[in-house]
Amino acid sequence: MFTVPKGGIMSVKAKRRSIWGILLIGLLVVVMWDITTTVARKQDRFTNPILVNQLQRAAPKQNSVVGICQSTDPELGTLQAALDATLTYEQVDSITRLAVQRAGGFDEVIESGDWVLVKPNILTVPDVHSDYPWTHVGTVTDLRVMKSVIEQLIEEGDASRITVAEGKAWRKTGDPDKWPSDTADGWTYHWAWYGGLSYEDMLEELDATTPITIDYVDLDYPPYTQTPVPGGGLSQSSYFVPNAILNCDRLIAVAVMKTHVYARVTLTNKLYIGTSPASVYNAGYFNHHALPHISPLGPAYNMEQTICDLMSYHPADFGIVECFRGMEGTGPHMYTGEPGDSPKGPGISIKRNVVLASKDPVAVDAVSAYVMGFNPWDVDHLHWNHGKGFGINDLDYISTVGPALDNVRYTFAKPSLTGFGGYQGRGNRIWLVNGWHSGVDLDYDYFSHLGGEANISPVESDTGAGETWTAFTDATDYMDLAAYYGNPSSCITYAFTRIVADSAMNVRLRFGSDDGIKIWLNGSVVYSNSSTGTWSMIEQDLPIALQEGTNRLLVKIKNSTGPYGFSMFVSESDGDTPLAIDYSLLAPGAPEVTLDSPASGASTSNSHIQVSAWVSDPDDDLMTVWVYGDTTPGAAALLHVEDGVSSGSHMTYDWHRPVLGVDDSTIGLWHFDEGSGTTIHDASPHGLDGYWVCQDTKDSMWTNDGAFGHALEFYGFRTGTPQHPCAADWVEIPEEASPSIMDIDPSGDLTIEYWIKPDVLPTSRYWGMVVKRVPCEFPQDTMQCGNPANYEIFFNYSTQTLGYYANTTLFVSTVGLTVGQWQYIAVTIDGSTGVLRFYKNGVLGTQLTGAFIGTPIDGPLRIGSSAYRMKGVDGWIDEVRLTAAVLDSAEIAKNYRLATDRYYWK
Repeated sequence: MFTVPKGGIMSVKAKRRSIWGILLIGLLVVVMWDITTTVARKQDRFTNPILVNQLQRAAPKQNSVVGICQSTDPELGTLQAALDATLTYEQVDSITRLAVQRAGGFDEVIESGDWVLVKPNILTVPDVHSDYPWTHVGTVTDLRVMKSVIEQLIEEGDASRITVAEGKAWRKTGDPDKWPSDTADGWTYHWAWYGGLSYEDMLEELDATTPITIDYVDLDYPPYTQTPVPGGGLSQSSYFVPNAILNCDRLIAVAVMKTHVYARVTLTNKLYIGTSPASVYNAGYFNHHALPHISPLGPAYNMEQTICDLMSYHPADFGIVECFRGMEGTGPHMYTGEPGDSPKGPGISIKRNVVLASKDPVAVDAVSAYVMGFNPWDVDHLHWNHGKGFGINDLDYISTVGPALDNVRYTFAKPSLTGFGGYQGRGNRIWLVNGWHSGVDLDYDYFSHLGGEANISPVESDTGAGETWTAFTDATDYMDLAAYYGNPSSCITYAFTRIVADSAMNVRLRFGSDDGIKIWLNGSVVYSNSSTGTWSMIEQDLPIALQEGTNRLLVKIKNSTGPYGFSMFVSESDGDTPLAIDYSLLAPGAPEVTLDSPASGASTSNSHIQVSAWVSDPDDDLMTVWVYGDTTPGAAALLHVEDGVSSGSHMTYDWHRPVLGVDDSTIGLWHFDEGSGTTIHDASPHGLDGYWVCQDTKDSMWTNDGAFGHALEFYGFRTGTPQHPCAADWVEIPEEASPSIMDIDPSGDLTIEYWIKPDVLPTSRYWGMVVKRVPCEFPQDTMQCGNPANYEIFFNYSTQTLGYYANTTLFVSTVGLTVGQWQYIAVTIDGSTGVLRFYKNGVLGTQLTGAFIGTPIDGPLRIGSSAYRMKGVDGWIDEVRLTAAVLDSAEIAKNYRLATDRYYWK
């Protein structure tokens, strides 16, 4: 069925020139379905810079917030201590609480009845794998922080269950495959460094203090379900995912601050590797290495993309990073307990006595990486997660609450990355390419007729040397031209990008190529080598000088035969990408658009958003703004065009959540969005407007907190004190003709959909919900008066389930209703096969055979009451649709998601 797409990708074009490069490099607002429900699909590898290269100079103005507290914080009072001091639980608890409070606290995250999963790092345990002499200090999350977090959740009071959940590199006690030499279990081990706490004892003690269930789940064991990656997989299309991850309401990730040999840093986002069950993805001993450590370019790349895939199932609702005992050097394991201990490293324990917290799990990792002395831009999985809408990875648009960020920063010893032979940041992956051209002579100038190679300064779609400059990206630091062009030989390709520097600086240009390569910076040749050979990530390391502003970088690569590609990094001497540079495909002076609201990476559940963007143009031209949007990431349907936008102004566009739509099969659609009065409008072209029948009509019986915007409250027939003036109320839809389009032929098909939130459930009366039936007269009972129905959906008080009534026959389902919650009901009747299906919240609950559609009758359609006025709903109804077709389960599941999805913006 049709749904109305809303939302927007935003781009800007000046009157005199096209700048579609903006559309390609990420200056976008993309409305996406909740990543837990999107159909999985593989992202395009070479032509989707939106996902691969999200962080450009134009970025959202609204900020994510990260709270920070360290042991020297004045607000700690007498609990202050040195940054390398050993702390008591009271000190750890106070630091953790202050960081969480500064991030906004748990109140706005946890809702009543939520099942909250708290995910730590319990990677290894002393006395496990005795042939690995790890001492583990700083390898795992501090249990004192975990205790503090759980105590805060208990005090917040809304959770119904709080569960610690982890997948790790050890087998639990009782596993028949546990090695005899393994004498420990991370759930029962008492950690001397963390106050002697053990998870099992700690959780048992906390459980005894509260009616909230406190427990733990080992994610390495069943139950788990193979599930497609929401939004499409980057590394794989589906994974076995623990049911706890799929079913919990909220997820809080609590990480220890560590370095990592593949991922550079391991913080809250990297914790998602531990959500893959080791009983499925083990490699030799009990770990997860069979999953993320496979890639033609080495383990690091696949791991980074796997992190994004696994996070897609449930992005963290709150992230916390602690460093009471962290790790520097080549993590994530260590052989040394304290600095100076022997034998040393690869990982080295470090104390910084700091906690960072945020409702944005990408932002808290970005700030944590900066605090550790890294450039967050270099952490590849943060790029992927930023691009998929999980949060913000740009320090310019993250606010911190607490001590000044540079007062917290401390340069951790960097890991020696696998595949690099040392530490190296992320390479540039955003290029314009022109080619391929026949020939292998690097000194032959294919652009001599246009002023020569040294003067090249293209934008996308420019032509030169018989080819078009095309935006190109790849999923790793290796730009695979052979795969892109189809394995050409004896050829030349040009690649071009702009490096925008905040100031003049001396940096390193590190690169590798297959085969020969020639490089220009700002028109001057800085390197040329025509030799043929195999590629490695970094073959050359050159000093170069960047000027303030835009720097033109042109690369010319030749290929004789076989593999063909290159990698390129602009780095400081320690391997970091300079914080003060960006890459861009835009020419200097191009118009820019910056998203104000919603924030890039933010998630919203609103039914209406005013999209706001700030537009600027160095030439002060009037501009045209196009708003694009779709429910599929990367897609773009034109929704709105705004002409005459002045430079320096804000352009706004009213976005409304997609709602149930109309197509050729729609009989009637009532949104209940009037908000006042008694008329209920039909959104279909059939004009089936209705009216609210009530003894005492009051606008106060409307709410703006419906499943979609407004909704109407029905009081049916209430006994008790006080009795509402509307002792009997319903919406009546008169027939527009005879026969009416609302009359369904017995051989036809019908789907009835509506949203309902009961205030109570009946104990002595049937409820009519959507009814096409000859009205009964008082004192007849609606189910016993004998009057036939063409169709009727009702609630059976005796079974406490939904039912269907046709002619004079009842069909009763096993599908119930929940008081106080919006729920989506869909009922389909196939007139030709007699199959009757009841769905609740997009899931099939009951399927019956032998059903039918009754004989058409003269009379109105009623919503909210049966044919007898004293059999009415007590609660709220919204979004009712009748369709002369049988919707399949996929369509019904999609319609349910319309009102339940979060929307992720970028």
